[in-house]
Amino acid sequence: MTAAISISGLGYRLGYDTEILDSLTATIPTGRVGLVGDNGIGKSTLARILTGELTQTTGTVIGSAGAVHIDQLLPHTDVPVETVLGIGTVRSALHRTLAGHGEDEDFAVIGDDWDIEERALSALAEVGLRLESRDLDRRLRTFSGGEAMRIGLARAALAGSAWLILDEPSNNLDAAGR
Repeated sequence: MTAAISISGLGYRLGYDTEILDSLTATIPTGRVGLVGDNGIGKSTLARILTGELTQTTGTVIGSAGAVHIDQLLPHTDVPVETVLGIGTVRSALHRTLAGHGEDEDFAVIGDDWDIEERALSALAEVGLRLESRDLDRRLRTFSGGEAMRIGLARAALAGSAWLILDEPSNNLDAAGR
């Protein structure tokens, strides 16, 4: 069972004079938890700290290692699907190796992930996207907002993360996607 996330004395400051979070202490239990607050209060900043995208200025966070954050701005990101899924480096090494141009470091990067494309396509199918290997090279902006959010969800499934942090999760989704 996944342990709770423990936050103690958490603070985050932008520059010298803009305090976003100040002395936040909380325990986030397992299961579905909602965090509601006014715009600009620091919810997205907290999500980014919990997933390691930002480093807090003060305090500690315990238990959030490996958390995946799906940002509300994901559909507006201009990167390949493989980057969103976190498999770009492994995929490049795999392609070089299969083409006969692999180096020792490519084998180290691949490790046990020889089936990474199949697992990625399976994770995408789990969230309702039937894509092909070549689609892993497509730019995220070529997908609808809802499809882009589903790609983010596939990243979480592929990573096997115990924690999934959704920022404005219903943005860009149609009624069926919600």
